Amino acid sequence: IMGREKILVVTHCDDEKAERIERNLRAEGAKDVQFLQISKNRSLYDKIDLKNIRLPVDVVLVGAGIGKPNVLLQLAPTNTLCIDAGFVIECLAYPEYRRSRAGARTFCWADFERNGDYTPI
Repeated sequence: IMGREKILVVTHCDDEKAERIERNLRAEGAKDVQFLQISKNRSLYDKIDLKNIRLPVDVVLVGAGIGKPNVLLQLAPTNTLCIDAGFVIECLAYPEYRRSRAGARTFCWADFERNGDYTPI
């Protein structure tokens, strides 16, 4: 579990969604989950502020849509692994998305949950 205990999630979400994400990350072993809110539709133009983030963090999960290049560049001061994880963040909030045919990705549905059916979603 070392190396993924302190997680920063950079995305746009309301309090309820953030609580769901944090609960599921903690269930996977995270000890400290922080959120950095970005705009819903203008992340390409966002100026992020890391002053309230407790560094160091072990990994940064980013859900910024087409604004990801802008956001990822601004995360350089974290000096850690930053992952474009938009759909995975959605699955952390709403685990049922992993198996939904609407926009799901096969890699989000674990083999042990598939009952031998490995048909692509």
